[in-house]
Amino acid sequence: MVWTSSNAISATVGITYEQYLPYARILGKHAAEERLSLVCIDIERQKVIAFAVSDDLKAKPLTGLETLDPKFEIHWHFTNQIEDPFRGSHAALPYGTMIHGNVGGVLPEEQYRSHGILNNLAKYSIPYFWALGYTLHFGVCTHPATQHMCRKMGSEKMAELFFKDFEYNGTRPLESIKSPASAILYLSRVKRIYALQHEHEDSDEDHPRTSLDHICDTPIPDLWNTHAT
Repeated sequence: MVWTSSNAISATVGITYEQYLPYARILGKHAAEERLSLVCIDIERQKVIAFAVSDDLKAKPLTGLETLDPKFEIHWHFTNQIEDPFRGSHAALPYGTMIHGNVGGVLPEEQYRSHGILNNLAKYSIPYFWALGYTLHFGVCTHPATQHMCRKMGSEKMAELFFKDFEYNGTRPLESIKSPASAILYLSRVKRIYALQHEHEDSDEDHPRTSLDHICDTPIPDLWNTHAT
């Protein structure tokens, strides 16, 4: 429901909730194996209301994609076109160095909107990644809110692909997308953002890696709590 309604590419090519569900199961299994993703839970309703699925740059490819609806091919071709050059230039990095932000979102229900929930997930993911030893994070943002969030966090724009220019089998299937006009690949330097969060941006000292227990026990105010999965 989240991805089919809020992701511009999925909505434009017409991927339905029923068609997306098998992909969500594949991603969920992958996220459980990688243990690099976070979810946000409404404690009162005992319901997952937001997610940020991540994996390692060197993670094994997803399996079972060939069983999904053909409309996913357009999405993957677009993503590969912007990601592959970046991945290739960082192919020498060992496992445990760079995190890939895969998908993220918040339930579209009114009570969960305009509370900065996705911002909180991003905020709490940084010390979690830092504690695990990661130094870099990258992801492709296709929504105005996530693009704004990355700019605000000080992430670097490494690549950009305009929807109107993307071609697939002789067509331009995404040219109707106007906002945002493009997808942007952002690179975040985990140590720098971690330092900014702790107001040590002017210090050259190394920052100690926080224990995972401390991170996973850190509460988010109001109705929500963040858990590493």
